[in-house]
Amino acid sequence: MTPTPPRRVSLRRLQPGGRPRVWALIGAMAAAALALAFGHVRELGALGPAPRPSWLLLAGAFAVAELCVVHVEFRRNVHIFSLSELPLVFGLVFADPSAMLLAVLFGPIVVLLVNRGQAAVKVAFNLALFCLGAALAITLFRALVPSRDAVDPAVWGAALVAALANAVVGALLVCAAIRLSGQAIAASKLARTLAMATAVCVTNTCLALSGAAAVASDSRAAVLLLVPAAAVVLAYRAYMAERRKHESLEFLHEITRLLARAPDVAAGLTALLQRTLDLFRGDLAEIILLPPDQRSEPLCTTLEQGGAMQPMAPADRHVAEALRALVGGDTPALLLERPLADPLLDAALARRGVRRAMLAALPGETRLVGTFLVAHRGTVGTFDDHDLTLFGTLANHASVSLEYDRLEHVVTQLRQLQGRLEHQAYHDPLTGLANRALFLERLGELLDSGERDYTVLFLDLDDFKTINDSLGHAIGDELLEAIAGRLRGTLKADDLAARLGGDEFAILLHDVHDGDDVARVADRVIELLERPFSVAGHEVTAHASLGVVEGWSADVADADELLRNADVAMYTAKNAGKQRHEVFAPAMHAAMLRRHRLRDDLLR
Repeated sequence: MTPTPPRRVSLRRLQPGGRPRVWALIGAMAAAALALAFGHVRELGALGPAPRPSWLLLAGAFAVAELCVVHVEFRRNVHIFSLSELPLVFGLVFADPSAMLLAVLFGPIVVLLVNRGQAAVKVAFNLALFCLGAALAITLFRALVPSRDAVDPAVWGAALVAALANAVVGALLVCAAIRLSGQAIAASKLARTLAMATAVCVTNTCLALSGAAAVASDSRAAVLLLVPAAAVVLAYRAYMAERRKHESLEFLHEITRLLARAPDVAAGLTALLQRTLDLFRGDLAEIILLPPDQRSEPLCTTLEQGGAMQPMAPADRHVAEALRALVGGDTPALLLERPLADPLLDAALARRGVRRAMLAALPGETRLVGTFLVAHRGTVGTFDDHDLTLFGTLANHASVSLEYDRLEHVVTQLRQLQGRLEHQAYHDPLTGLANRALFLERLGELLDSGERDYTVLFLDLDDFKTINDSLGHAIGDELLEAIAGRLRGTLKADDLAARLGGDEFAILLHDVHDGDDVARVADRVIELLERPFSVAGHEVTAHASLGVVEGWSADVADADELLRNADVAMYTAKNAGKQRHEVFAPAMHAAMLRRHRLRDDLLR
């Protein structure tokens, strides 16, 4: 999931030095909002005739929009959907601009302070964001529509531009705040954020404009807007529920793969704990591995958000036994919130600053392998029922890979299987050479690196069908294997030979610097294949035509085009008499296109 269309920010962890930078951003946003409000917006009057809603009515609408927000977090990324465009558009079209700003300020503040209990920095940021977005939207809307007589297409376009500006600026400011708080945002995530913000904004704005057009003719039509608005909220919630399920399954698959590939138990635990912190937005994750007998000590591996791993350290025996007792029965996973009934366990969690946590069992085949805990330290973070179910499932997946007597064997088997599958995916089953997929991948890497000292040879056997028809396909296959062996034996370690299919081969040569070198290599390949092959008691001679593309003169967009040019050059060599090579020139492609058009015309 990607953070999408942000109307508010969730700064769960500010890195050292992050809070002052975020407060500085909030100050700049508030100053910009005040400058727009007192320098321009307050001088504007309402547009057109009634209805003209009061600021209290608009404030209530903004509060309801904040209450109906769809807000789902997963692995430190956030999806946020709301219907705030509805009161925004109605305010732009019907309300006095000053009343609009009052509504934007006082409507959401009650929800932010009372319903969500957010910290001061979050409330300040969100209010500054709301006010700046509204002031910007009013300014743009009134610049495009100085006056109105009806809710006509000019008003539609102006409202859409204003709402989009509000959404895009909000998304960028949220990303800036997250970056200033010490968390990185990739360019791809920023692009997806803006795309989703735009899509949701356009949908909500169109719905709002439909209602505004109806209300302009009859104010009682506002009631009709409630049904589609509720339907949109329910659709958003249904989408997010399905999306969350999908991401949960994807995460479990990723965890299983990471544990299977881990070289040892410690590396597997590190990967598991880091992904768990990301998944549940936790501050601390811990696995206690329980010994098979009372003589051994339990081992604890702990990872704190932004801190160092403490692997396989001796754990407090009382804490380990208390946690074992909590999940030792029919309760595979449960929520813990201090104060706890066990005073020693409660004191141990208090010393580490834990306020609430999820605890799950790591079951083995014959005994409890250990316990798994992820915790919040702050006052805002919480866990829901979906988190608890997913955490229990995650613990079951992890326990399979953490049993000592099976880990090494399972990891070895999976690695061997992965190696076989990767080899099959990238190599020709008959000759063992690289296949088309691997050859194109290497060409793509060359093009991306900007290297120019390379040459591609496209090789096609002349009259190979005659060999298949006269001697049989089995001998033809043996001949292809023998040709592959000769090609493999004559290349340098950095070069690559591939069978593209049928009797077509390709060769990628590195460190070739001029046309003379290319000509010598191509002639050598042709001569190499003309030496007789002994196949199943038959002496067979193979001839080939080669197409050549020189890297220093190639001007191509991708690997497919490069290989196509080599193919065109090969067909040019065949048309020129076979058993020779031709270097690709752009005129060859044009000539081939003319021949195809002429052939098609003759057929018609």
